[in-house]
Amino acid sequence: MIEKSIFFDKDIYIYGTGKRGKRLFSIFQNNGIRVSGFIVSDDYYENDICMSGKVQSMTVFLEKENLNNVLILVAVSEKYFLDIEKMLEKQSLKYLYVTEEYCKEICRTISPVEDNKILLSTKPKSIYFGFDRGQPIDRYFIRKFVNKYCKELRDVQKVLEVGENKYSQEFFGSRNVKKDILVYPEMDLTKESSLPANTYDLFIATQVFNFIYDFKSAIKGAKYLLKNGGTLIATCGGNISQISWADANNYGDYWRFTIFSLKRIFEEQGWKKVEIEGFGNAAIATAFIQGLAVEDLPDKSILEEYEKGYEICIGIRAVKEI
Repeated sequence: MIEKSIFFDKDIYIYGTGKRGKRLFSIFQNNGIRVSGFIVSDDYYENDICMSGKVQSMTVFLEKENLNNVLILVAVSEKYFLDIEKMLEKQSLKYLYVTEEYCKEICRTISPVEDNKILLSTKPKSIYFGFDRGQPIDRYFIRKFVNKYCKELRDVQKVLEVGENKYSQEFFGSRNVKKDILVYPEMDLTKESSLPANTYDLFIATQVFNFIYDFKSAIKGAKYLLKNGGTLIATCGGNISQISWADANNYGDYWRFTIFSLKRIFEEQGWKKVEIEGFGNAAIATAFIQGLAVEDLPDKSILEEYEKGYEICIGIRAVKEI
């Protein structure tokens, strides 16, 4: 358990200007805690500024007159940490190693959920769906849905998953199953000419159709690449959700769906065995809009209660049958 007070009255520096270091800097900056700057190894020193924070090489940093009140937060991958640790120990400097999970715990510690304030604030706790605080709430439901229908499948030989093979590896990793990754724009669901026809037993597309303007063509594309009898397991953002700014800037963020619209779309396109499952309730929807993570919830049992009309996430299982 982190004590919030350890970050007060300290001269805080972040070692590393990569993704984790930048996220840590944002967490402190957004919560009014001053960061004195970044430190990098002499070999990696390139720029003087990172996210408005001053960047210093380790050699320059050690020239400071007083290092007694310094706390260095080491935000690098594990393969670099051991060498950095030896260097910091040699200089008798105070430091903490910030893993991905520790970074999220820091965020929850310095920006706790306070019931009497959360409904009065016009800004959410996180604009990143809670990724910076722990496990995003919709990801809890996505995994639950994918697991449910993957367990039912037999004789799966080829799986395609969008962007990564996270779920295909988790649920079919021990089987002799070929696991392919759909990489855009090489494979574009709206363009059948870029897709292999009648190839896959299973297509996993989590949180994809929201970000494709011509989503109906994309759903047809999903059908095109499946074998006859093949299964689509997909999820979409429900009617209650933030905008995903990272995706909006890269691809676009165009749609939110209801359980009614998705059922009608898939049935109109001739999919069979269509199952639509909504996830959410008033409490979960409130937490999700605020950008809270699963770890922020005071009672995890509310995740198991579903109230129609408050969907933050919707799952679709559909089968291609000709």
